[in-house]
Amino acid sequence: MNYLNVPLMHNLFFLRMKIKPSFSYRLIPMQNDIEKASCTNYSLTIPMNLFRRSFLVLLVIILTGANHFIHAQQAHNYRLNADKYFKIGKINQAEEQYRKSLEKEESARAEYNLGNTLYLQKRLDEAVEHYQKAIELGKNPDLKADAYYNMGNAHFQKQAFDKSVEAYKNALKLRPDDLAFKHNLHLAQKMLKQQQQQQQQQQQQQDKKDKNKDDKDNKQDQQQQQQDKKQDQQQDKKDKSKEQNKQGEQEKDQQKEQQKKQDQKDQREEDGKKEDAKGGEEKEAPERKNLSKEDALRLLKVIEQEDKKVNQKLRKATGQRNKSKKDW
Repeated sequence: MNYLNVPLMHNLFFLRMKIKPSFSYRLIPMQNDIEKASCTNYSLTIPMNLFRRSFLVLLVIILTGANHFIHAQQAHNYRLNADKYFKIGKINQAEEQYRKSLEKEESARAEYNLGNTLYLQKRLDEAVEHYQKAIELGKNPDLKADAYYNMGNAHFQKQAFDKSVEAYKNALKLRPDDLAFKHNLHLAQKMLKQQQQQQQQQQQQQDKKDKNKDDKDNKQDQQQQQQDKKQDQQQDKKDKSKEQNKQGEQEKDQQKEQQKKQDQKDQREEDGKKEDAKGGEEKEAPERKNLSKEDALRLLKVIEQEDKKVNQKLRKATGQRNKSKKDW
């Protein structure tokens, strides 16, 4: 059965600072110096100032050390309380105490154990951050190995199997014979391989889906292009027919206009002829009125002769038709 080992919990430790007890300096002048000072009126101001400065510097060092000692002691107490809460399952209280401890003093073990409290609360990203800080601060190889191991566990829970494998490998570099490290590394590598295969299959399926979608889009585009082309052709045909109809109407209008002009011209010519005929009759009438009696008789005789000739021609023509009928 596949399983992940639970995070390791380290015992806490505290290195108590050793500070030597403070002491005071007292300057006792020699008898000869006192005599010289009384004779030469020599002042001891410079040595006293030097003493005062040295004393102040030493006092600052002592106070600083004491302050650091106080902070270290408080951090130690917070870690002890956190450890107690952790053991009885009060993870939230343990987290709070570990954080207060780190506010007073940096500690690789406190960072590691704070990461464990966050791991148990499923706050895996935060847990990884504190495991990393424990690795950076820690000098103990075992502590760093455990931090890498638990970091691998956190990445495993997040299904970040590539990072999990890397963390387990770093843990094994520091502790090569640890069976839990080897077991979890093997499991993480197995899960990473499955994940990569699954991702590859998903990528292939996605590529196939994208290809099908592209083919469908291309087909739709082609159909749309064909439809657009057909519509354009139909529209061009309509436009051409419309243009032809327009030209035909224009030609009809032109023909009508020409016919109208021709009719107007013919009407003018006919009107002109009528005017000319009317003018001729009016001109002949006066001439007829001016004919003499003799001229009138001659004209009448000429007309009679012409009538005779016409009648002869008619009789001759009638006789020929009758003869043709008899011959038939």
